[in-house]
Amino acid sequence: MRRILTSVVLGCALMTLAACSSTTASMPRPQVPFADYVALGDSFTAGPLIAPMAKGAPVTCARSGANYPSYLATYLRVRTFTDASCSSAETSDLYASQSKRMGLGANTATDTPAQLDAVKPTTDLVTLGIGGNDFSLFGDVIAECVNRASTTAGKSPCRDSFTQNGIDPKMRDAEAVQSRIEKAIAAIGQRAPKAHIVIVGYLRILPDDGACPAIPLAPVDANWTDSIERRINTSLSQAVLSQAAKGADVTFVNSYALSTGHDACAGNRAWVNGAQTVLFRAAALHPFREGMNAVARQTYRTLTNTLPPKTPSVDRLAKIAR
Repeated sequence: MRRILTSVVLGCALMTLAACSSTTASMPRPQVPFADYVALGDSFTAGPLIAPMAKGAPVTCARSGANYPSYLATYLRVRTFTDASCSSAETSDLYASQSKRMGLGANTATDTPAQLDAVKPTTDLVTLGIGGNDFSLFGDVIAECVNRASTTAGKSPCRDSFTQNGIDPKMRDAEAVQSRIEKAIAAIGQRAPKAHIVIVGYLRILPDDGACPAIPLAPVDANWTDSIERRINTSLSQAVLSQAAKGADVTFVNSYALSTGHDACAGNRAWVNGAQTVLFRAAALHPFREGMNAVARQTYRTLTNTLPPKTPSVDRLAKIAR
């Protein structure tokens, strides 16, 4: 299995900016109660190293009990809540055991079933935050860019290392995420025909221009990395629009736009950690609890057209985390 601080951690970093914080393909239903909520996704959903850890989750999923699904489930007061998110997840892990993809044997502490197994015919709300780990997008880009920024002189050593005959394969791959998310939306709809599906974008890691000591990238590479992240976010948004046109009950929450001014370079206003892991707060380049709560509150507003209730205590979250 890939390490959380490489492809997973990074796989959640690249996304695209849409014009508003959220878009809905079918208008959100004001204060409609949801009873059975399932959360799917990668490490930007799971929340590695945010204390407390979710009870009973596979150890290598590093799933937090204070991630945005846990907050959202509390705000919505759902009857049942299942969090199947797992760090390092790719869209392929929606359909098959993640442990098998990682070459791990079954019946181990790291065995993780296909995430879609958690979706049942009675499920009426599904959130999905995934796509950044596909094609090794984040793992390759962030790790390579940080490494080259410290060892290679030049304005864009990382971007140049990936460019092939004038073609940017990472931007191409970021665009290809769209079709995989479209397939995922359709698969969720088949398993839970009455479910409202929310595609959750990634919180932004980098500011609009340049980097900072918290994320030591060459300036041009930082802007390039951010452009890939924005492209991924756009792919998620376009997948929602495409599937909505086919009748899917689906909404997009643009966490990237929501987190403007809260990137990893924002100091004590940051919703995403920098390149150094902080135990019990966040893995490197992953959300802090504050970012998770912000995403949950925005999702609640999108679904209900109302402001969310008071933020629950961590102790209360721990009671439902699993």
